[in-house]
Amino acid sequence: MEVLEGDWEAAQTEAQKEIISLLGAYTVIAFCGSFRGNEVFLVDLHGTKKYLASPEVEAGVVIIPLLGRFKGETGDRYHLTPLAATTSSGIQVKRWVSRLVETKEAHGQVRGPLFSTR
Repeated sequence: MEVLEGDWEAAQTEAQKEIISLLGAYTVIAFCGSFRGNEVFLVDLHGTKKYLASPEVEAGVVIIPLLGRFKGETGDRYHLTPLAATTSSGIQVKRWVSRLVETKEAHGQVRGPLFSTR
């Protein structure tokens, strides 16, 4: 994560920041949420943005909303997974998720999967 943080600081274009934030957010969500690789691709952009901005969510928590057929669900509602905003070992989950949402918004993407290319 330290290497990605350095890459983020050195990035000069929005395209570079998008790629770095995709990798950083994927890594922290998969690791901290104990998701299998393909489950991370069910994270919904609109839901993620909604829960990042929600005053009802505790300050030290990030809600990761999965949308689709996950754990026997129909895909009509979110499967919400709370993660620590910052883990006890210092992993900045909220920072990386927020960065990815911001890069998506910068080029006008507000709905769909969080992990996608333009």
